[in-house]
Amino acid sequence: MEKVDADVHQFDILDGSPLYVNPKQFHRIIKRRVARQKAREATVGATYSQDAPANDSQGASSWASSGGDSYHASEPSVDEARTELRLPFRKYGDERDKDGDTLSIESHSIKPFKPERHSSDWPYSCKYFVPELMNAEGATSLLKGDAEFLPAESNTSECFTVVDLTETGPHSFVLSPTDSQFDERLRMTDLSHGSTRIIFVSQKRLCLKNYTTSRYGLQHSTWLRILSSGDIPPDAVQLIHENNGCRGSHTSFCSDVRSIPCRTKASSNKLWETLCAYHIWLKPRPWWNEEHFVYARHDFHSTRKLLLVVGTSLDAQRQRVLSQFRSVTQPHLFSVLLALTTTWTKDLEEFVWEQDFSTQRLESDTGWSTVGHTQLKPLPREKLALRKDVIFTKDALSHALRASESFDELFTFLSKEIHSIPLDCYKVKLRSDQLKDAFLQQSCKQWHQKSQAQGLMERLDTQWKIVSALMAQHNNSLNYQIATDSRVDTVIMRRISFVTIAFLPATFLATFFSMSFFHVTSDDLAASPAIWIYVACVVPLTLAIAWQSSTRGLSAVRWATSKLRRRTPKKSVFFED
Repeated sequence: MEKVDADVHQFDILDGSPLYVNPKQFHRIIKRRVARQKAREATVGATYSQDAPANDSQGASSWASSGGDSYHASEPSVDEARTELRLPFRKYGDERDKDGDTLSIESHSIKPFKPERHSSDWPYSCKYFVPELMNAEGATSLLKGDAEFLPAESNTSECFTVVDLTETGPHSFVLSPTDSQFDERLRMTDLSHGSTRIIFVSQKRLCLKNYTTSRYGLQHSTWLRILSSGDIPPDAVQLIHENNGCRGSHTSFCSDVRSIPCRTKASSNKLWETLCAYHIWLKPRPWWNEEHFVYARHDFHSTRKLLLVVGTSLDAQRQRVLSQFRSVTQPHLFSVLLALTTTWTKDLEEFVWEQDFSTQRLESDTGWSTVGHTQLKPLPREKLALRKDVIFTKDALSHALRASESFDELFTFLSKEIHSIPLDCYKVKLRSDQLKDAFLQQSCKQWHQKSQAQGLMERLDTQWKIVSALMAQHNNSLNYQIATDSRVDTVIMRRISFVTIAFLPATFLATFFSMSFFHVTSDDLAASPAIWIYVACVVPLTLAIAWQSSTRGLSAVRWATSKLRRRTPKKSVFFED
């Protein structure tokens, strides 16, 4: 290691920390850094050519925007900018030190590797992608295995609605992939400072018999173009396929931007700690046929906002945005999120009221209610099959209950995230406390809506018990009627048996001896001389049959009594009388 020259100057560069620089030694350090950087670029270039030999515009390292945001232009790399910030020498000039040595690193400028961006490189081409935090493979696997798109040969038009909130006011238009400015509009290069662009894409999760999938209203290639040109991070796309609802946020710093250093430098912060963009994504738990998702981004340099709204009921959300921000030129990002989320909660509130009316109808049918309907007659026995309707309504309320809990969490989360974007970025007379109060009010409404759903479920539980009790009473009445009819039948059978016992022996003897004991004429009833046989045989046989029948009946009673005694548990020895 070389010794530091004695004539080295001391500079106060960052945070008041002294830095001793030897120009000759620093020149050798710069050469080594440049050599390592060129070696890394050669490795990246070789990998890029292997991954996409037929298309030079593709590659996992395609991080630079072809159109480019006017605020992420071709500037020196982040390492060079940091070095320039630390050095007392100008990067492009001949400023001499105390001994007259010249230091210039202009010949060692590092040109970053910038192949043309392609949609197939997403999410690696996203300039906000952070490999240490975001799961790229998870997002791509979901698009392959958990999504359905329009076929490539489909004749269905791929048009989706876009709303711009600019200084001239809000306006809506339809964007098609065949538009020549499709990618440029997704990059928002045509918007002025502080403008907002909202993109609406149709999507709905289908639950089929053997599998479930998320169906989009456009082709796979078009969806990738939206994600790539709009620089949507992969974590937000994963949340679209989440079926339980979730929320998240991410702050991108200038040092995180993929090979496109930011031009803007904050005087109060270090370059690698300067804020670049704020991301937030929200998805409440889906309920019934409703599913909603929004990804929002605020660029701290251009103050442009991008919102990607995916799900159902898109037309209602578009109309809400156009009507609410008709006179607002640059709305706050969280104001737009408030308008969208309150549209979602309105649909949920209507759904809960539908289940409330269904609960009242069930209470009217049974005639028993905790809130009234006492003047109605009880439900007839032939209309007691209401448990299916009760289960159907209770299942719908369980969906609404979980959705209300999810919205409560979302509004609480939004009320805490408001301070992530300073209000001095907007030309609006609005304070963060006002937005926070608005979100807390919506959170309170969701809490009470959740209580309403829980109360309806308790009322349905009461109706379930009432219907079950009425059905049990009805079944007991039927069993009692069956037992009464069986007793009558038993008495009749006993009488038939008595007649059979009395006449069967006589019939048997008369048939066996081929004789008749009585002769009936028109004038008189004459008995046969062999009538003694009837008295000697028939009477004993009749008595024997009667005795046999009574004996068998007593045996059956004794057998049942013995069985009951055997099943009676014995008294435990651990308990005393």
